[in-house]
Amino acid sequence: MVYASNVRETIAPALCIIGLYLYSLVCLMLAYVLGGAVSGHTLRVGRIKPLELTVWNVNLRLPPPSKLSASPSTFASFTSLCIIPRLPTLTSPTFLTLTLTRPHFTTPLCTVTVDSLTVRLNLFPTLARVSAGPWADVTLEMLRLRVYTSGRTPNDVKRLREALVGTLLFGEILRVDEFKTSIFFGPDFAGRGRELKNPHEMGADVGSRKEETRQDSGSEEEKDMPESEGEGEKGESAPIQAPVSVFASSQPDDLLVQAHTRRLHVHDRKGRIYTFGYASACLRRTWGAADLEGQRGSYHMEAVDSQWRKLPPFVLGEKIKNMNAFRYFLTLPFSIPHHLYTLVHDPLRYIDLSVPHAFIQFDDFRIRDAELVNQGFEMLSRMLLGREFGMSGMAARG
Repeated sequence: MVYASNVRETIAPALCIIGLYLYSLVCLMLAYVLGGAVSGHTLRVGRIKPLELTVWNVNLRLPPPSKLSASPSTFASFTSLCIIPRLPTLTSPTFLTLTLTRPHFTTPLCTVTVDSLTVRLNLFPTLARVSAGPWADVTLEMLRLRVYTSGRTPNDVKRLREALVGTLLFGEILRVDEFKTSIFFGPDFAGRGRELKNPHEMGADVGSRKEETRQDSGSEEEKDMPESEGEGEKGESAPIQAPVSVFASSQPDDLLVQAHTRRLHVHDRKGRIYTFGYASACLRRTWGAADLEGQRGSYHMEAVDSQWRKLPPFVLGEKIKNMNAFRYFLTLPFSIPHHLYTLVHDPLRYIDLSVPHAFIQFDDFRIRDAELVNQGFEMLSRMLLGREFGMSGMAARG
């Protein structure tokens, strides 16, 4: 009875989500056949080659989450989709390869573009010992991810970010060749001026502050400034030279944090390893006044030769369970509900990810949304609890 209850609780939400996916799929098929929109779903296909299992120039649009919502709809397109089936073997259990060329995906939360997406599906990978469990090997060529605001980060991006930051704080660093952090403070770090309620008032407010500052400090600058520096246009102060970087901006920042690393290998103590050939990040923050869109900060990241893979037990020094083919297929039906639930709610657990080159950008980034800050306070609380109450062995986030 307990097992049946657990199976029912596991399958019910998974079937609900699968039903929504099937409903959208049926609406898209009807929209393609009828040549119009069906319940807000549209699908346009340029060319289909059934014998080659290839589709060209596909554009689809999904409706907003709610009819009363003012958010834009979801849009997806790609140049071509090629499906290559093959007969799996024990040495190469790949039975299907999907290749997407130049997919573009836009949602109310983010925009994603990839030059090429390759998915290799493996049949019984654990039994064939080609992977430690993931069924899919995914490769993203030239990934570009743009998140509009850190307060509304997509769930998959949030989970991967939480896992990565949790690994850096609580995991085991296996290798790092170089790590460097730089912090630059601008002249307005203290935050002169009031908080702008209306972003359109920014121009007049900034101009009045500049005029007041020029009148108050004009006499002092004439005394202290050397003659070579005092011959500028109307006695204006010299421009601030921002540090040279790939994220250089024409406007000075109140706070600029840069970090980069080379050859970083980190184990999350849960069987996953993160590897980066090169990674750099830049956080810009402005306290004095918001820009025309009301944004006060941004975040940029570039990563080269990144991989996220699950390690087999023998690499981690764990004992390998003797699992023969008969026992494997005998226990497989009992694990299907669990795999189905995980596939719907946490599909990242079943993939090995490889990204040769990636660019990630947050247009509006708030420091309180930074995962490093949240988990940093968590690590600090663990240290305090360990000292005061002798508590240890708290499970790490991932």
